[in-house]
Amino acid sequence: MSSDPGIWGWTGDVGRLGFTVTFSLGRTAQEVLALYGADPGQAEPLTRDGAWIMYPPNNGGAQLRAGTLGRWGFCFEEAGFEGFKARTLSGLSADTETISFFNSAGKSSFIYLKDSEGIEAFEPGLPETLRGDEPCKFWTATQKIMERDSQTGPILPAHAVLQAITKHIRGPLDRATLEGPLLTVFLPDADRAPMGAEFDSVPEGAPQQATSEQPRDQPGSRFPRSWDTGPVPVVAAEVVTGQPVTPRPTQPANYDPVYSRFSRDAQAS
Repeated sequence: MSSDPGIWGWTGDVGRLGFTVTFSLGRTAQEVLALYGADPGQAEPLTRDGAWIMYPPNNGGAQLRAGTLGRWGFCFEEAGFEGFKARTLSGLSADTETISFFNSAGKSSFIYLKDSEGIEAFEPGLPETLRGDEPCKFWTATQKIMERDSQTGPILPAHAVLQAITKHIRGPLDRATLEGPLLTVFLPDADRAPMGAEFDSVPEGAPQQATSEQPRDQPGSRFPRSWDTGPVPVVAAEVVTGQPVTPRPTQPANYDPVYSRFSRDAQAS
């Protein structure tokens, strides 16, 4: 599988304002949207240009575009991060497996879950952010891609992760897919998942969330089922229509989206 940056060139324009993408095994596009908290009945197939005209992202809500790649249902958000929140990930991964990848301003975070439980998480190239039980297959695959391609030319960490994901799901998320028609809906702020570590309900069939009496997680342990997602902002100067968008607050300089998601010390801070 080639790591030619051209395959992932869309990350520099389609994804220039930041993006989050999730992949959930065995789920339809409609199921994925419902688990994000949206009404699939309100969704319609729109191209990327049509979606931007109808639902400018990061402007009072989240633009969600869903489809399928082989056996995997996916949702792509420009300038959004609903797919990196605890409640969303818990629902998507209940009784199945889910991959979530967030990228913005050169910083990337990856999470892999099964049955609403975190299995592996990291920021590519930063071993101190790795959380999970051995073997950490996605971390290993990403590292191998980065090491191999450094011999012929540098590869962006985000591109290495996308290549590792592509190998796992056996299908590329390419420009044609993202620019073509996808089932699209706008999720208003009132229906978005909360940003805090705890959430009120766990989707039916999912394991009960961890309690404060349970031991704190340590590297190599399973991740607790309640996470501190923290502020993961995407600052958009303007949308393609040329209309200004109110910037969201920038994240603190010491904010670590992977570690804070799983660390109870960080949740208490």
